[in-house]
Amino acid sequence: MKRLILLLLLSPVFLFGHIKDERLFRSADVPASVMILIDRSGSMASQTVNYDTTVTHNVSVILHNYSGYHNETIKGWYDNQIFSDGPGDMSWFDGADADTIWTLKIHSKYYLDSVIVNDWKLRFYHGSNYTDFDGGSFAERTNTKDAHDQISVTGMGTIDSVQCYINMEGKDFWYYWWGWRHWHTYNNELKISLNGPTSWSTDTSVTTHYSTRIKDALRVIHSLLDANGNGVIDSMDNRILNVKIGQGFHRNSHVYVPNNQFRFYTNGRDVQSYNDTTNRWYSIPRGYYYLHTDTIGSDFRDIWRDINYTDVGGYTPNGNLIRVTINYYDTWEASHPDLYCMPKNIILITDGESNNPYYCNNGSKDVVYYAYKAHQDSINVFAVGFGTDISNGGRNELNWVAYWGGTNNPYA
Repeated sequence: MKRLILLLLLSPVFLFGHIKDERLFRSADVPASVMILIDRSGSMASQTVNYDTTVTHNVSVILHNYSGYHNETIKGWYDNQIFSDGPGDMSWFDGADADTIWTLKIHSKYYLDSVIVNDWKLRFYHGSNYTDFDGGSFAERTNTKDAHDQISVTGMGTIDSVQCYINMEGKDFWYYWWGWRHWHTYNNELKISLNGPTSWSTDTSVTTHYSTRIKDALRVIHSLLDANGNGVIDSMDNRILNVKIGQGFHRNSHVYVPNNQFRFYTNGRDVQSYNDTTNRWYSIPRGYYYLHTDTIGSDFRDIWRDINYTDVGGYTPNGNLIRVTINYYDTWEASHPDLYCMPKNIILITDGESNNPYYCNNGSKDVVYYAYKAHQDSINVFAVGFGTDISNGGRNELNWVAYWGGTNNPYA
């Protein structure tokens, strides 16, 4: 009796947490292999809405944000005597582990500004008791825009709250032919930020995050490849996750044999790529870019580089995609007789019903047929569905693909 487990995708980066465990694929001393097949049909550009009640606050709190008009000094405690302009306030650090380096940063709009911080300090509270850590005097000199000072905090552990004291004055010195003249650096020309540890809290309200299906799919693939969980796909990941991985793709109903073939496209629309160093999506320059396939056993960094585009378009020929992968596995296996007993797996990532059949009279029957053929060829097929509005037909298709593919349950 088949079972359907429907996990509405709310936090995609965790979807492959269990798949990272190589024991799911591995058999004896032979490493497993996995082919990632990602749906790039046009509907993968649809918006997704993810909800989260756990808020991770930014590590940077903006204490002063170009406010104050003609005032020239800032002196007092944030947020006791002076309220933070934001974004953020000192409560963002409540409950944080304070043992880290705290940085006070000053930025001015103009190169001719001069700012002197006579002193600053941090006051950490445990209940009614507090401990002060003093920073030094520092200055932003003429012809610079930025200055900062740091306090290294140790021995505090988890704090209840923290306050920040600042004693700062702004001055300009301009040189005229008759000598130096003193002018003013006004507070509305200055921005002051405090960087400390990240603080987490559980909010009673729900935080809404907007994304797209293809972005969510790529983030899940990134989570799978980032085996050591450091946020970046690096050389260590291949060794930690002892699984040989490859990937194929389709775009505009084309299917490519996964032997490092590629296709280039003209970027006539907003195609983005995810930077795992800054954790941001960036639009790639207009022009030509390439979608590559990767053979089984490719370096994880190459796989991520070749798959990391939000390009989508066309139909959903998932049956044909599985068919080509079965053929590729047969060819690859024949050239690797030493790995004949290697467990073989397909992860099919899609957003719903197949609508471009290759063999059968409809797309869903087509993909189920080839999932069955794959399992008959000792290839397990994992079906992963994206989107909170997957149709009943799409759910049924995912269910039957997983069932006849030998893995019983889809992940939707």
